[in-house]
Amino acid sequence: MLILFRLVRLLVFLVLIVCVLGLMAFVLGRPFVERLAARSIEDRLGTPVSVSIATSISPGVMRGDLGKVTVRAKQFERDGLRLAGARAVYRGVNVEISDLISGDVRLHYSSVGFQGSLTEAALVAYLRPLLAERGLPSKKLRVTIDKGRATLRMGTLHVAVRARILGVSSIKLVPLSGSQTLARALAAPRQLGPLPDGVHLTGIVLRTGRATITGQGVSGRLKA
Repeated sequence: MLILFRLVRLLVFLVLIVCVLGLMAFVLGRPFVERLAARSIEDRLGTPVSVSIATSISPGVMRGDLGKVTVRAKQFERDGLRLAGARAVYRGVNVEISDLISGDVRLHYSSVGFQGSLTEAALVAYLRPLLAERGLPSKKLRVTIDKGRATLRMGTLHVAVRARILGVSSIKLVPLSGSQTLARALAAPRQLGPLPDGVHLTGIVLRTGRATITGQGVSGRLKA
């Protein structure tokens, strides 16, 4: 009986040691993983990013469960279209504890969500060269984004459009009223992709002063 009691006490002691080591790995390893992930993502995107791991101390930490990882970039550009305040949220993130020791860290995630903002000034900067290619006086282009629509004015020409997602990574401006000349010049879909980590666009909402673009991706692996 005494031997059994000692074995149980030893087992409890070993479990406590493992828990303490796991918590230490979490506390010390989280900033390490954030820095590694930021450098890796910056290399891929070519723009500065910040990475934050929003997990709490729980039994899952011992298994390397990190919960949610958020990546933010002040600017994100694709095919000449510059977004402001881009954000990607990776959910169900897991990392192998052995990877933390080796330094070869890979984050496995169950899904990723994307959101970015398109300002009126960014839309003007994007459309000017495209309209100039079609022989239109784009230097005078002005864009106003309001609830549900954007209005483009260029001298005596003007057109009101709404926006919708086309396919996986394209945005189409759909004319509502105004100049047919300007509407035809805007007819071709605007390509935003391919987006990183298999993200496909899911929606675009026009609000006063800006458009909010959202996307979604399935499970994958993020090199940190």
